[in-house]
Amino acid sequence: MLRFLIAGIADFRNKGDVAILEGTTNVLTSLGISITRFYSPYSKSWPICPFSNLKMEQMPSSDVFDKLIAHGLFGVYSGILPAGTFLAPRLCYKTLSKLSKSNIINDLSSADCVWQIGGSYLIHDSRFIQELLYILYLKNEWGRKKLVILGGHSIGPFYSPISRFLASIFLSKSVDILLLREERSLEYLLHKLKIGLPYTRIISDFSFHVNPRHTNNVQEIFKDIDIIKDKSSSGYVIGLSARPLFYQIWEREKNKRNIYLNFLVKFVKKLYDRGFSVVFYPSSTVPGPENDTEIYNDISRLLKIENASYGRRFTMLQTRQLSGSEAYAIPSKLDVMVAIRSHAAIAALKSFIPTIHIYYHHKGEGIIKHLRASVPCLNLDDLTSMKITPDELVKLVEQQIKNYDEISEDIRVSIKNRTSEDVSILQEIFEQIHKGHFLAGVPQ
Repeated sequence: MLRFLIAGIADFRNKGDVAILEGTTNVLTSLGISITRFYSPYSKSWPICPFSNLKMEQMPSSDVFDKLIAHGLFGVYSGILPAGTFLAPRLCYKTLSKLSKSNIINDLSSADCVWQIGGSYLIHDSRFIQELLYILYLKNEWGRKKLVILGGHSIGPFYSPISRFLASIFLSKSVDILLLREERSLEYLLHKLKIGLPYTRIISDFSFHVNPRHTNNVQEIFKDIDIIKDKSSSGYVIGLSARPLFYQIWEREKNKRNIYLNFLVKFVKKLYDRGFSVVFYPSSTVPGPENDTEIYNDISRLLKIENASYGRRFTMLQTRQLSGSEAYAIPSKLDVMVAIRSHAAIAALKSFIPTIHIYYHHKGEGIIKHLRASVPCLNLDDLTSMKITPDELVKLVEQQIKNYDEISEDIRVSIKNRTSEDVSILQEIFEQIHKGHFLAGVPQ
């Protein structure tokens, strides 16, 4: 039996991150992989572990990790890369010696592989540097090399020359198996970075392997949706998922931020005008830059200005205390999901609900297109530039409802096919690892 140590930057406050971790553990354990422990460098991001059977370690702590990053960047600016990158963990020996108090040393010694949890953590320059140094530390573990698998990522584009250089070194020299969740990242690595890649395959986002759970908590939310549906003259409830992170991105583009908000307000208002009900499906409601409550409040406030009754009817579903599999069950009560957040789209698709995905990054477009299902993918820029109007988006919603059965069946078949392909790919990789066929990322 192979033993994996799972590591990486993730955040239980975000239901997408929770779902990725949950889906990953589902697949690995179903294939006979023993998971020793989960490690994250963000201790403040982990109030609880939602998996009773998965031991979690909050190490290294934030202050330790910041020092590790500082040493790594010192190596970069000193011009001693690639040596500086590989030596960075050793330069922090005194600080990182705190880790010896945890179980990480024993876990690494007994593990066959370090599995870096999938997600978007290798998209942003700053997070990429953090992730890189953390994985290098785990891989070397003061001299004992471990097989490293990056499990289900989107990567780039990196805007910093330092990040691009680090990516070239890291991905070509320190990663043994690279599992990408969409083709755009592969195109970027091959044609922009132009580096020699480790053994690389494309699989689905691991949250497609989450099994939605209809618990008592979920049933309570279903009751709320049923009440909302009964008040709808059409009998249909539309889910909306939006993201507040653009507020920071567009801080200097107030006009673009206002266009974004006004588009969503007009869209919701037109759905109400046509007799639909609308609920807001949040991925995170914990204070911070990812808090969806902020954008929900803004939409609700502007709706009340337009029409007081619409503002009162616009409801946010309470998902804060739900696990990933519970949160993924909620969209099964909806008729259509309009999702700007990728994992809200995936949650709806897991229940075979017709979905319209509005992507703001290549990851979102790629993840959904890899599914090869009847899912319209729209570019957020086309909404903010008014190439697509609220009326046109409403018509697209109506088309999804009209063709509900056909679309739902197509989604079901597509998910079944892609997840089966994922399992076959992973089985092949694990068999090669068992046989010792991997050396420096190349199956022999």
